[in-house]
Amino acid sequence: LESMSAIGRTMARLFPNLPQTHPLAGTGDPLWTAIADPREYQGWLGHYHVTQQKWDPGPFDFKDFCTRLRGSLCFPMFPRMEPVKGGDDKPVVPDDGSELKQATFDLYKLNEERADGGFFPVGPWGESRLWHGGIHVIGKPGGGVFAPYPGRLVAARMGKESSIGSFNFVLLRHELTLGKAKIRLYSLYMHLADERKQDKPVDWMTKDAWKANGKPGVVALLDEPIEAGALIGHVGKVGPEELSRPQVHIEFFSDRFIEGFDDQWQLVDGSSGGRFCDAPEINDLIDQNKDHILSRQEITEFFSTGQAEPLRRMVPLHVSEWIAEPSWSDALKAPKDFKNRKPAEIDAMVAEQITPGLWWDAAVATHCRLPKDGVVYHYHPVAFISWFKNQLIQAAVAAARTREKLDDKDARKVPPTITDDREGGSMRSAADVTEDPCNNLTLEQMVQGFDAPECTTR
Repeated sequence: LESMSAIGRTMARLFPNLPQTHPLAGTGDPLWTAIADPREYQGWLGHYHVTQQKWDPGPFDFKDFCTRLRGSLCFPMFPRMEPVKGGDDKPVVPDDGSELKQATFDLYKLNEERADGGFFPVGPWGESRLWHGGIHVIGKPGGGVFAPYPGRLVAARMGKESSIGSFNFVLLRHELTLGKAKIRLYSLYMHLADERKQDKPVDWMTKDAWKANGKPGVVALLDEPIEAGALIGHVGKVGPEELSRPQVHIEFFSDRFIEGFDDQWQLVDGSSGGRFCDAPEINDLIDQNKDHILSRQEITEFFSTGQAEPLRRMVPLHVSEWIAEPSWSDALKAPKDFKNRKPAEIDAMVAEQITPGLWWDAAVATHCRLPKDGVVYHYHPVAFISWFKNQLIQAAVAAARTREKLDDKDARKVPPTITDDREGGSMRSAADVTEDPCNNLTLEQMVQGFDAPECTTR
């Protein structure tokens, strides 16, 4: 297992799109039989997943193996801002359902009760009905920011400061498997501390790719493997005027809606509304005076009084705030939301608070496999992590009820479904074998060479 884990980590670097997963039965148990089409499968396989004529590596612990490669699933930040005394040195997502619920609640509080802004899915800096694809989570100054899932670090920027603070960021791409569902998820961490000034920078900054491409204030296109729970950055400081404090913008988005879980998530299509949310299912919950404008008072009161639960399971489809088009200045001057501001004031606000953070352009989109128009599905990051972990917990509970117990004897005993090749048969499936005169060479013939004109194309 140690040797395979070492090989697996190397494979993860060489094949960046290889999912760290293995075949599962419908109950969530490891699958011990051949799968329908192994050529279409992406992940790790045993021989018995490919053919019924082999039984190796036996009941190998694929779950432990893949967990070693993925790392421990984590929250991006500590739910109580710092490690619990005597606990883990990273914010590992609990396996216990009640502990998971409490940790999730604590993270909601760090956003909705303490951030004063940066809410989901509207309310950047705590005001207006502008779309806001992530949440601002208050953190300890210089505290750690961690990868929630295994993936690839595909883009990063350090040394980007503005008059309101940090616009340093890290972007991860995750290829997740949940049952039979394949999920491509991106996670963004904006307003990070400048790692170039750290005494000991995070591991990905010590790699050759960053050393070659990392320039102050410039987006570097990378492709570094990241384990779940890996330290990817530290909490920076950002915010206009009285809202300035140590915090991180955490955002989960995808280029597709998660299929098969429609009862868990509510899709809200805001792709035609530009920068502003026109969805009544969102605005009507917050707009107390029904003037179709979301004020700071309405937004902060809504979130601070624990009314946000319906919004956490909504999946708004809208243009990213990190892309330049449609024009930010034009968008803010059109509706009545900013009618009290002069055009020059709006231009100054865009230049100070928005333009420094932009990073989504055609080159980045192509490299990261993102849509060039910036329209993506946004998930509440804390709600997603909690939901995803609960799905794994439920699958494990269901599997435990039906799991066939295995012991050391099973590693030596061939199941009755296997047509073993110990009697001299071939390991290949009969369906894959055809009569071929060029396949009947002895070892001696191959060593000595042979004259076979009919085999020249082989």
